[in-house]
Amino acid sequence: MKKRILIVEDEQDMRDAMSDALEQRGYEVLVAENGEVGLSLATQERPDFIILDLLMPKVGGQEMLEYLRRDPWGKDVKVLILTAMDDVQNVAEGYQKGITDYVIKSSASLDDIVRKVSTAIHVS
Repeated sequence: MKKRILIVEDEQDMRDAMSDALEQRGYEVLVAENGEVGLSLATQERPDFIILDLLMPKVGGQEMLEYLRRDPWGKDVKVLILTAMDDVQNVAEGYQKGITDYVIKSSASLDDIVRKVSTAIHVS
């Protein structure tokens, strides 16, 4: 059975590139253009892994993560934060909420992101 990954990213080019790269590696990919849609998809579809941008319209990434962590299923789902923000407070806040990893968009290639997802999704 294919592992399912939810990408919650408001930048369409970034969302499409990650989706294509992950599908080429055999994952089933769900996409959401904001945290509101992402939260709805996450709780309905229960993906194995979530890639979550922080700065998005409607419901931001930190807020979505808070909602997820209150849900019995969502409290343990693996989440990779993907953002342009590199301040220590956001990194610390993410790890306090149990994220799996944190990637700064400008510091990582698409291959780096896919590698991190593949490694994390296959580690219990």
